[in-house]
Amino acid sequence: MDFVHYILAVIAFIAWVPSTLEMLVGFALLPRLKRTSPLSDEACPTLSIIVPACEEESTLEPAMRSLLALDYPGLEIIAINDRSTDATGEILDRIAASHPRLRVVHLTELPPGWLGKNHALHVGAALASGEWLLFTDADVEYQPEAMRRALAVTVAARCDHMVALPAMVMHGFWERAFVSFFIVMFNFRFRVWQAAWKRGWGYVGIGAFNLIRANVYREMGGHEPLRMEVADDIQLGWWVRRRGYRQCLAEAEGLVRVRWIVGGLPGAVIGLAKNAFSGVGYSWILTALTGVALGAGSVWPMVGAWVGPPAARWLCLAALLSMPAACWTVRRVVPVTSLITLAWPACAVIFWAIIVRSGVLAERQGGIRWRGTFYALSDLRQGRREAAQGVRLRPRNP
Repeated sequence: MDFVHYILAVIAFIAWVPSTLEMLVGFALLPRLKRTSPLSDEACPTLSIIVPACEEESTLEPAMRSLLALDYPGLEIIAINDRSTDATGEILDRIAASHPRLRVVHLTELPPGWLGKNHALHVGAALASGEWLLFTDADVEYQPEAMRRALAVTVAARCDHMVALPAMVMHGFWERAFVSFFIVMFNFRFRVWQAAWKRGWGYVGIGAFNLIRANVYREMGGHEPLRMEVADDIQLGWWVRRRGYRQCLAEAEGLVRVRWIVGGLPGAVIGLAKNAFSGVGYSWILTALTGVALGAGSVWPMVGAWVGPPAARWLCLAALLSMPAACWTVRRVVPVTSLITLAWPACAVIFWAIIVRSGVLAERQGGIRWRGTFYALSDLRQGRREAAQGVRLRPRNP
């Protein structure tokens, strides 16, 4: 029995302590938009912001008005109404009537072999004239100086793809607990702080703020290689990194804000149904391994700190103490107290249950239903394989 305790304790220690220490250092080195001097008018490159919108009537207007209030010269905003059946199109047309910087495109059909959002982004980017393209969602709100500061970071870092981590707007205990746990797991999984490192495999991409050079985006084929990727945002970052282009990451510190989960914990369960299974590559083997990792890494330490041989208990205690440290590290992204980590073991169980539920629904339906459109699971898996094959076949950018 002691052997089992040691194995579980070692898994917990490795899962938390090295990653937390590396994240502490990595996030300390990240540029912060509020501490960055904004670009002058003369230094601002032209910018096109592309906003896909499908059934977004509840969040669309505040987000669009925040974009239109941006203090940035040479700016165009392209909003894509992607086959919405609610008031999304009417809201966009009404706003555009009094704002010449906003161009609205209404899509009525989805070509075969495309996810709706990815197609909308591809169409919007094809119409854009800016030197830089910002892909953002229709529920993200910006402060007026956000883009001057973001482009200042990008220019200084001489990068081709820049991601700003938005501040998460959260309500209720369980929403705060789950979102904070998810964000830390996301950072651990993709090692996002390594995005700008020459050595390291980490990469980053976030739907709220993906800023990329227009010529780099078009050289990669736009969203066409990612046409069937549910997690199009992080996969764009993966594609950029694997092609050898330079990435950078910054903290937006409230200059960019989004409420990612709406409806508390039930909203997380429903909202992640479409992409949780995608996160494990539509693989039941990876789903099982994820369950083992979450159980041993995030649930067992709460028990293992009290039972078993002393050395194993110390390892579990180290893992437990790493949780509030990790939470503190991302405090400007998820503004919660580190005491919320007491609920993280339960969040780990919930997270795995969400992945399993997502997989069961996908297998039972033969695919996923997203914003009123059905996508076959076989097509999604094929799209993932083609994207991986494509990045291997294309030469890396020198």
